[in-house]
Amino acid sequence: MSGKQRNMSNEYFIEKTIDWCRGCFLINISYTIDYKIVNMDDCWGVTEMLGEDSFLLTIDPAMNIRDTVATVIHEMLHVKQWIHSLKRDSEDDGEAEAERLQYKLADLMWSLGLI
Repeated sequence: MSGKQRNMSNEYFIEKTIDWCRGCFLINISYTIDYKIVNMDDCWGVTEMLGEDSFLLTIDPAMNIRDTVATVIHEMLHVKQWIHSLKRDSEDDGEAEAERLQYKLADLMWSLGLI
């Protein structure tokens, strides 16, 4: 990211959150994490594993800042789970951990002045 002044947009918060999660979740820079912003009818975010080291987050734009950050954290927790093989089995899709932590970590980012 450059030093240019940016509008405080969804993209800004998404990129800031992805970067923060990389550090918190020990996600090496060799992993590619891209995102797209798309209106979705049935959920706020989705993560696709495109290959062993490539992920795509799809984020709905119709959220406030806190919900956007929490959704990106939720999806990044899934990336962490895949990378670090933390899903126990096919029954455990990682949703319990992602739902438990998404707002706690979003509020932590806020309290640390990162967003």
